[in-house]
Amino acid sequence: LLDKRNGPGQSHLIKQRVEKAYQLQRQRFGGARFNSSMTNRQIRELAQLTQAAKDLLDSAAEKLDISARAYVRSVKVARTIADLDNNPDILPVHISESLQYRYQSAAAPYLAYAD
Repeated sequence: LLDKRNGPGQSHLIKQRVEKAYQLQRQRFGGARFNSSMTNRQIRELAQLTQAAKDLLDSAAEKLDISARAYVRSVKVARTIADLDNNPDILPVHISESLQYRYQSAAAPYLAYAD
């Protein structure tokens, strides 16, 4: 997503991508549910991580001491990023981006006190 930023006046393209991702999730779950509500079983069955993406996440989990909960959340976020990218598989680039969001949100409370 970060490398596909659209310029001003292109919000309709972003809206189309979000609507497409929403439809993919409706098809995946058979209703108005989102990737964030996936159970562990659904993650194993539906997330579709490529081996390279799984290897990257496993390596990051070990090196960054990521908890099991954060690991699962990273997969859910990566699945959404892949949906926005209109990709049926989670690729390493999707995992990388999901991990970046994890650390941005984790640092946010500390940034408020930086001044």
